Amino acid sequence: MERFILLLVLGVFSVGSLADEKETSALAWLALVDAGDYESSWEQAAPFFQMSISRDKWAGALTQVRAPLGEVMTRELSHSAPKTNLPGAPKGDYLIMRLSTAFAHEASAVETLTMQQGPQGWRVVGYFIK
Repeated sequence: MERFILLLVLGVFSVGSLADEKETSALAWLALVDAGDYESSWEQAAPFFQMSISRDKWAGALTQVRAPLGEVMTRELSHSAPKTNLPGAPKGDYLIMRLSTAFAHEASAVETLTMQQGPQGWRVVGYFIK
């Protein structure tokens, strides 16, 4: 069942083609957040992210903000933009992804996920829900 759900989510990102490494990394990380595994999401994030917030503060913030939204009903990539400079971050290869997401308890939200290319591939450096 989990495999079916993951494949279904991958299809939302790239209808008709395989998801690229950035999207695959983003989806894997979001799956941890969706499952409430906030500590693992911190562990899988980029070192820059980990230096910006402690594991405990991250888990506490998501418990307050993300958990009340409930299950993801739909999630669709609405915008993606590569960047090389971000305020307060070292120069590098980044990708800002905006996702239109419907949660069980919030019909219309925007998730912003910032990914960074590093030695271990594309990893999350920022996550916001509005």
